[in-house]
Amino acid sequence: LYVFRPADGVETALSYWVALNLKTAPSTLLFTRQSVGTLSWDGVNKDDVLKGAYVRKEIDDAECTLVATGSEVALAESAAKLLEEKGKRVRIVSAPCLELFAEQPGEYQEKVLPKSQKTCVIEMGTSYGWGRYIGKDGLALTIDHYGASAPGGVLAEEFGFTPEKVAARITDWLA
Repeated sequence: LYVFRPADGVETALSYWVALNLKTAPSTLLFTRQSVGTLSWDGVNKDDVLKGAYVRKEIDDAECTLVATGSEVALAESAAKLLEEKGKRVRIVSAPCLELFAEQPGEYQEKVLPKSQKTCVIEMGTSYGWGRYIGKDGLALTIDHYGASAPGGVLAEEFGFTPEKVAARITDWLA
């Protein structure tokens, strides 16, 4: 099963196209209930969306990579801006479909998520499956339980998924 969690309309259109053209397994597209904006695509190779994960922001000598899916991509970008204000250098990766990413050549996977670099996943869902990408020293900002229901902003605040709280946790982790 190919699971797609697109971050905006562009990722949605590209994910939908891939899903319609997959011939080996079923696919599903999962969307957030919250409103999402349109991400900036300046300098981003849209074709890389078709590979399941891609670099949204490259930084030379980055301290870590923030990888996110769905609506959390915008959260990662907002947290990255706060981290940059504190002098941290972070890359940003969007991973709309980990199943597609797992099928890519090792060289591509290493380019997107280098094993030599610290990696933090931001996912308002389970940490299941992320271990292979973040390694033992990675940080998983995830939720491994079910059952909370409230407006999105209330849940984001409660579970630490605001730009300020995410940036603070990453700052502590990098220290």
